[in-house]
Amino acid sequence: MSLEIKVNPDAVNSLVEKARNVPNKRIDLAIKKLDDLEDTLSSWKGEGKSAHDDVCADLKSSFADAKNLMNGILAAFDKAIDDFSDLDEEISSKFEKAVNHYISN
Repeated sequence: MSLEIKVNPDAVNSLVEKARNVPNKRIDLAIKKLDDLEDTLSSWKGEGKSAHDDVCADLKSSFADAKNLMNGILAAFDKAIDDFSDLDEEISSKFEKAVNHYISN
């Protein structure tokens, strides 16, 4: 059994592109729905309205933090994909040079 880790940059990139939907679409949609709910409930009066507004503000802040975190993770994935591709090219080049050296001798 070999202790190899095989990474296909294209496969990882495909997964990252799917994951981009979370911060770029789903979190934004959740924030929009929360804004719409706040507009709908704008006629509320009293302490209930104030407490609801406070919770909504906290929730929006949490959504924004989650979005920033996910975008940071996605940026790290992008860098990893680039690093994998660069390493793959380097290994390929070394292998090609070794084969050419072997053939020429």
